[in-house]
Amino acid sequence: MKIVMLVGSSDSSKIVYNAVAQNHNVSRVIEDTPIPLSKFLKRRIKKLGLFTVVGQILFMVYNKYLFRKSKERISVIKEKYKLSTENFPKQIFSKVPSINSSEAIKILQKENPDLVIVNGTRIISKKVLS
Repeated sequence: MKIVMLVGSSDSSKIVYNAVAQNHNVSRVIEDTPIPLSKFLKRRIKKLGLFTVVGQILFMVYNKYLFRKSKERISVIKEKYKLSTENFPKQIFSKVPSINSSEAIKILQKENPDLVIVNGTRIISKKVLS
């Protein structure tokens, strides 16, 4: 079975990759490049309105606070379950400007995977999904 992963740049993507790669051959990992926060916020405000986005920003700040408070617990869990955050092998790794870019689509078409695992990317367009 040919597996391709579409991932974000977080440790969770590395954990998923390393867990899957223990028992399966992952032929390609395609990483989405995050957009700058200012650009992201401008788009969100235009789409959802300032009031909604302010609520989302407050949630993001609170989430970062919780993450900092949880670092020790996260370390314990990683160690207990032997969760690896080792980097993706360079020979199968591709970084694209957007998971929805023509570059990402070309890689997916070339790979022609049986299974695509998604972790931590932005919303995937219908064009990529098809």
